Amino acid sequence: MTRSANSSPAWWTNQRADLDEIVKTRRVIATELRRFMKEASVDKEKVMALSRRYGELDGEISYYYATAFARVAKTLTAEQKATLLRLRNLDVKFACTGAYLFSRAIPMPEVPNTDFLFDASGAAKSASATSGVAPTAASSGLVLRSPAVADGGPLPAEFTGDGASATLPLEWSGAPEGTKSFAVVMHHIDPESKAKWYWVLYDLPASTRSLPKNASGVGTLGNNSVNGRTAYAPPHPKGPGEKTYIYTLYALSAPVKLDVPRAQVSRDVLLAAMNGSVLATAELKVVYTRPGGEFSQRGQSRGDASSSLPR
Repeated sequence: MTRSANSSPAWWTNQRADLDEIVKTRRVIATELRRFMKEASVDKEKVMALSRRYGELDGEISYYYATAFARVAKTLTAEQKATLLRLRNLDVKFACTGAYLFSRAIPMPEVPNTDFLFDASGAAKSASATSGVAPTAASSGLVLRSPAVADGGPLPAEFTGDGASATLPLEWSGAPEGTKSFAVVMHHIDPESKAKWYWVLYDLPASTRSLPKNASGVGTLGNNSVNGRTAYAPPHPKGPGEKTYIYTLYALSAPVKLDVPRAQVSRDVLLAAMNGSVLATAELKVVYTRPGGEFSQRGQSRGDASSSLPR
């Protein structure tokens, strides 16, 4: 349907104007940022001001869309609404647990770990950013879970330095075809954007689909950044507040090849060694808040060098 300028409603005219301006604004932002290719700096205030305007325009466009859809919805009969629901294969009780591909519900894609893109600190950045271990895993279907905690849920104290210091039981499914080995890494990004790692486990056989609590006798252990030992170091953060810990599973097309002793296999060393062989990744995030923010007085266990070390 084609509308003349004179017959278009205000929202239609305003939306077109916003779309025109948003394209021009984005072009100016991109032009300014491309100066980084030849110059040491760009006009930050200009970029920030244009970016704010870009956000305002995007918000206005979304508002106009929602307003138009709401008006249309009010004109529909109950029969028309039911027909639309049937066309989308939905009903009023439908709750999508994944994502949408156009109007079709699909499982939530697995998003590759992009922490290395934002970690600007020393070795962690160089090893992660240069190792190329962020594969395109959106369609792989690899899923990591734990029978002891839900993704994004609170980590039970049993798996921390305030409890039994046990390793978390893990389960996974959806390994891509061609997987020859698995590796598991548990890490945390601290307030200074530095990566700390607690568990490095590699050379897990391709037939492995789970790790029990206090896993042992399977795979090869690397070191941890808490005390440098070849062992699991349980989280034991200093002070109050919620801390996020990330378990990452790597499905590999070949066993990891390393020419250094196990005691020197850090998270960074392992990421670099897996360069080019990562078929897919899956993450499980957990959070932990120490009771009262006080240091635990429990004894040392599972390679914990000091029960009062901040982690």
